[in-house]
Amino acid sequence: MSDLPFPVRKNGYSVRYYPIIEFLSESYDIDLVIISNLPTPDEDIRAMEHLCNRVAVWDRKPVKVSLLRKLATFVYCLLPGTCSFTAFRYDEAQLRRFVRSELEGKRYDVALCADSKYFELVKKYATANRLVVDQIDSTYLHVLRLGTDSLFRKLEARKIRNRERRTAELADHTFYISPADLAVGSGREKSDSKVSLVPNGVHTNDLVDEAVRFGEKCIGYLGHMGYPPNIRAAERLAAIFQEVRKTEPEAKLVIIGRDPVQRIRDLENIPGVVVTGTVDNIWRYVGGIDIFAFPMEIGSGQQNKVLEALYSRKPVITSPVGNGGIGAEPGHQILIAETDAEFRDEILRLLADGRARESLGAKGYEFVNSRYSWPAILNDIQNKLVS
Repeated sequence: MSDLPFPVRKNGYSVRYYPIIEFLSESYDIDLVIISNLPTPDEDIRAMEHLCNRVAVWDRKPVKVSLLRKLATFVYCLLPGTCSFTAFRYDEAQLRRFVRSELEGKRYDVALCADSKYFELVKKYATANRLVVDQIDSTYLHVLRLGTDSLFRKLEARKIRNRERRTAELADHTFYISPADLAVGSGREKSDSKVSLVPNGVHTNDLVDEAVRFGEKCIGYLGHMGYPPNIRAAERLAAIFQEVRKTEPEAKLVIIGRDPVQRIRDLENIPGVVVTGTVDNIWRYVGGIDIFAFPMEIGSGQQNKVLEALYSRKPVITSPVGNGGIGAEPGHQILIAETDAEFRDEILRLLADGRARESLGAKGYEFVNSRYSWPAILNDIQNKLVS
């Protein structure tokens, strides 16, 4: 894995893998091997040691690379048969030594690679009856969404596609988080014996009934506010909110999420905007919101924040990107908007219609509760890992 999956809502890895590890630890001994791009707090490691047989963490260190070496790497990655430029690692030798020291000589029933960019290392050094890769979001789909408007980007996209599909062929099984990621990433139309869907569930172990009140007519945004797609969407929502205030001057916009960057904190200079920063329990803050709006423009995979908002019985307005990995029925379980004017109009309509808010929120909750329940997902994961 590329990060220690703790605390549970730290990022996409922790949202997905803390529940998985917690569940599997009840029946299996788990060796957790982490290659982290950031320093890992000792207290977080100790928290995972309660669930695992062993936790090994290697924090990658920045590598000073000269301009000449970067240029040589760029030229090298243009050659046929080489990796993409974005996948090239200057600390490859150190990575190999770490993975080899942690995996070589051990025998596993299943080796689960939760970050496909390390698949070759796991395949080389792990001895296991079954090798499973969790692709989660398709890297190839993410690249396509960013655009391939230059020859270099087209070449990068082709290499990323070929690597992702080769990984799916070499592994015993590959997981994807959404139908779109599976179709584009693996090149298959649907799940089969080699690839399958494994969505995230909604983490509700910390669910509480109490709510932090911000006043009436509260619009909410939820997510990790150091993540670029969330930053971009929240800034867009703040601009939409200023148009909403022209009709509803008492409306509030509450941005809920850990580690907000300064650009997000600066949004509090806009009248009516509240930035909570990192909170001890998201559900207390979610409970004080009337409408959630997620004007996502970029992103891939499954939007966990949208699932949590739907689960809270709050009406949700999002873009096609926000609903793409979830599959809620537009107009029935969720509202879809694309332009700023469409978001503004849907927000104003719901603020003025309490019955519509309640109905949409109830249908959204029923959808998430039936399709994205962790217990059913975790049983399915276990069956796929050991089958």
